[in-house]
Amino acid sequence: MIFINSIKAAIFYAMILISACFGFLFALTPAIPFILLNRRIYFRWCSFVMGYLLLMITCLLEDLLNIKIVVTGDDLTNDKKRSLIIVNHRTRLDWMYIWMLHGRYQILNQLKIILKAQLKHIPCLGWGCQHVGFLFLERAWTKDQQTMKNSMIDNVDDVTIGYEGNFPVTELDLLKGVLPKVVHFHVKRYSINDLSQKDEKIGQWLQNCWDEKENRLKEFYTKNQFDSPSKRFNNQQIESHIRFQRRLALILWILFILFWSYCLIAYIKIKLYVLIVCLFHVVIEAFANGIIDFVCQLDANYRQKHRAIKQD
Repeated sequence: MIFINSIKAAIFYAMILISACFGFLFALTPAIPFILLNRRIYFRWCSFVMGYLLLMITCLLEDLLNIKIVVTGDDLTNDKKRSLIIVNHRTRLDWMYIWMLHGRYQILNQLKIILKAQLKHIPCLGWGCQHVGFLFLERAWTKDQQTMKNSMIDNVDDVTIGYEGNFPVTELDLLKGVLPKVVHFHVKRYSINDLSQKDEKIGQWLQNCWDEKENRLKEFYTKNQFDSPSKRFNNQQIESHIRFQRRLALILWILFILFWSYCLIAYIKIKLYVLIVCLFHVVIEAFANGIIDFVCQLDANYRQKHRAIKQD
């Protein structure tokens, strides 16, 4: 069984890597002209591609690796508000399980991940993350304060993750066939208007959140479930609603990869296109620190020019 799980995990990682690279090359990069023509179309298209990629990954997690999830706490259904998610980060794979949670509520295309700045420079993968609007931080407040100054958060979602049975801590553990049976999520939502803007008070609030998490997790690992004051969602009903969409996403990505694999092998022009795309992003990295910084600089220049015109 462990050997079979290892084979499944290898297929899982290969599918993610190939899909991410092909998505960057043949779905995200062709949208670059819209940065100048229509920024809204560019961002919406990139979010759509990312949403379908993550939906495909949740299909692999649930239908290939047979990982199930249970959700308790506050409801995220039809959520249109902007939230900052804080979560107990026990393994290097927690963020993938978060995709499973948000896939239930069809908001994967809205999900943005905060990453350390060095990752933005990884060829194809890091470049693709820039296109879809992931936030890259230097982990130095003097630099990150400028990046985060225009935050427009409505809520803070405190998510606690618990695992039934053994679970992988690293990517290598997953390749060794270690899989969680069930991943439990408990969601507690706070309105940003109810939180203090003072550093000391927000620091104490965060400490209290983590104390609550510790107590909740201690109780979870004695009962294998979170006791929620809110309703426990009908997971079967949610599952049946999204199952078709995630399997459709998997089929579409497989067809997408097969088509462009054939083109890449058969046509020299496609090989040349890939080379040009990579060279373009290397140049953007060298002179503008990446495509997302380039877009931000365009916006800053536009606002400055617009203010100058109004003053005249």
